[in-house]
Amino acid sequence: MRTPLRLTTRFARAAAMLLLLVGAIPGQAQTTFQGSANVLLGLPQGKFKENAASVGGAAGFDFAYSPSTSPFGVGAAVGFIIYGSDTRREVVKTSTADFPVDVTTTNAIIQAHLLARVQHKGGPVRPYLEAVFGLNHLTTDTSIEEAESGWHSGDDDNQISTNNMSDTALSYGGGAGVMVMVHRGKKVSSSGKAKPWNLLVDTRVRYLVGGEARYLKKGSIRRVNDQLVYDSKESATDLLTVQLGVTVEF
Repeated sequence: MRTPLRLTTRFARAAAMLLLLVGAIPGQAQTTFQGSANVLLGLPQGKFKENAASVGGAAGFDFAYSPSTSPFGVGAAVGFIIYGSDTRREVVKTSTADFPVDVTTTNAIIQAHLLARVQHKGGPVRPYLEAVFGLNHLTTDTSIEEAESGWHSGDDDNQISTNNMSDTALSYGGGAGVMVMVHRGKKVSSSGKAKPWNLLVDTRVRYLVGGEARYLKKGSIRRVNDQLVYDSKESATDLLTVQLGVTVEF
């Protein structure tokens, strides 16, 4: 059995214990929805780290719903991780002119997960645990756009692109984090009813067990005898993500 699966089992046991503790803590009527925006570091694990990269940067968004008096919530999370990018200047030659262009190849992961979360809602410091299940979509794309100092076509969208390779794998795992209240407010509706809203700083770590996928890394595409050669890799796509962001409760 793979080590990540054993870690997931241990995490599930610890989560169950915390669920009992959190459920026993008396809460207070609070907000119903949470929306989060964050920046993150994606740290490939195992073979994925050996084949692809040691770190990637990205952004993510979460949305969760829970009854106002319950510590349990459900929602969705999306993320975009770039684990390799290369830009080079090339020249497109015609019979009458040379056109400088920037050619950019980007290796990225698009993540989409459903999430379940348990979190005590009272107080300024709010630790939580969550489980996620969804997909990792690995894609490598190359785009060409005009160089800043070169020609100009008069069109604001002077870019063409192509997909070099893409693949999708199942992804699941869990995370732990803490939200710290930085602002508490109230919004008064037209009927005169006050609805609370809160602003929190959110820090989180997630471990995602990723299925087998075929992908490229930085430098995997080269031209040999005027033919493109793709040095693709295939492995599990496990990821550890470290995230920092802001959450609005309403």
